[in-house]
Parts: sequence; C-alpha cells; structure tokens
Amino acid sequence: LAVIKQLYVSYGATDKLTFTLGNFGTHVGYEVIDAPANVNYSTSYMFSNGPFYHTGLKADFAVSDNFGFMVGLFNDTDSKIDEVSGKHLGAQLSFSAGGLDAYLNYIGGKDDDSVSDNEIFGHQVDLTATYAVSDAFGLGLNSTVKTVAPEKGDNTSWFGAVLYANYAFNDAFTLGLRGEYIGDDDGLISGVGGNSITSLTLSGNVHLGPITLIPEVRLDSSAEDAFLDEAGSPTNQSAAFIFAAVYAF
Repeated sequence: LAVIKQLYVSYGATDKLTFTLGNFGTHVGYEVIDAPANVNYSTSYMFSNGPFYHTGLKADFAVSDNFGFMVGLFNDTDSKIDEVSGKHLGAQLSFSAGGLDAYLNYIGGKDDDSVSDNEIFGHQVDLTATYAVSDAFGLGLNSTVKTVAPEKGDNTSWFGAVLYANYAFNDAFTLGLRGEYIGDDDGLISGVGGNSITSLTLSGNVHLGPITLIPEVRLDSSAEDAFLDEAGSPTNQSAAFIFAAVYAF
C-alpha cells in the first residue's frame, strides 16, 4: 500500500457537488507529488515538510462560476490508516477569474498521542495562487504557516513563502525560477533555533516527447549553520547542481 500514491473514486451527486473517497494528493501547497507536473525537480522546504496526501472523504462544492469550497475528513496525514485517534479536518476556499486562480487551504487535527497526558495537535493555513500573465509566462505564490500545539506546553511554529516564475520559450523549452524564504525560529525544519532559510532554484525543462530533461542549479543559505559542507562541518551555505530525467506515461 505504501507505493500507491493515489487511489480514489469520485461521484458527481449534482452539477455543483462532487464527493471523493480514497487516497488522494493534498490540497495544500503549490507543488505536487507527481514530478512531471513540477517545473523544479528539487522540492521546496514547504513541500518537503508536507503534507503530501490524505486518505478519507471530501466534498467539493461549486458555489458559483468563480468560487468553490471543499471540506473533508481524513485519516492521519500522509498515512493510509489512522494510528492516532481522531480525524483531521481539511478545507479549501477557491477563487478563479481571468488568469488568476487562488486557494485558501486548511488542514488540522491530532498529530500525536504517544506521550501520556499530552496530545499534540497540528494546524496549517496555506495560501496558493497562480496567475497567467500570458500564454508563455506564469507566476505562482505559496505562503503557509504550520503550528504545533501541544495540549500542555507552548506552541511552536514555522512559516514560509515562495514565489515562482515560469516562462515557456517554445514547446521544447521552459525555464523556471523559484525563490523561497522559511522562518524557523523554533527549529522545527532545520533543527536550529532562531533560524531562517533562503533558497533560490533555477530549472530548465527540455521537453523530448514523454521525457523531460531538467538541469537545475540551487543555492541555499541560512542565518545559522544548518547545513554540512563536504567535510561534514556545519555551514550556513549549500549549493547544488542537479540533472534529472523525468518520464511521464
């Protein structure tokens, strides 16, 4: 079951109401679990820290031509089964007009009850938007706040914002730029308190039929020493060149 990314059934009860039951990709965030749908091959910090998918039941309502609403009850996030008691609530408000598509997302519920007398809850609010400047040029925005809320003790959190710019020079080549900022004062992502991370990623997409070649350059920097250099010593800089081949079928 772990290798199955998505397996679900949908039922259109009316023209405006659709039910979906099963295992499906998350409604939270800009990037998706299917690599061919992302211009950048490496994933952002926001995507890497999930959620990735949900298992449960959701209902999508088409309120009007411009507005939509989704609400769902899910098992533990990124899990096929519900090991932690209680369900997660997911919701989305969507808006579409002209070249703009915007989504305000929420996912929340109990994340951990393994510690005696101290259940841990998680709440994430996420804004995702895309804007088609032209047929060739598109912009994207993703901003999110994740809060870890223990029943006893202080809340901790992290937040992030990402800007995307993608330009299709022709059918054979697309260039994508991603700029990301992560505020990680509580060290939930980097493991270092009082930290922040900035990441820039430039990716080319060479389309050869079902194969996409992706040369990519990525530069990350942090306020604190959150990375390791080639010698294994702490550093606040990280650079990488990636060359990937993605096959879609």
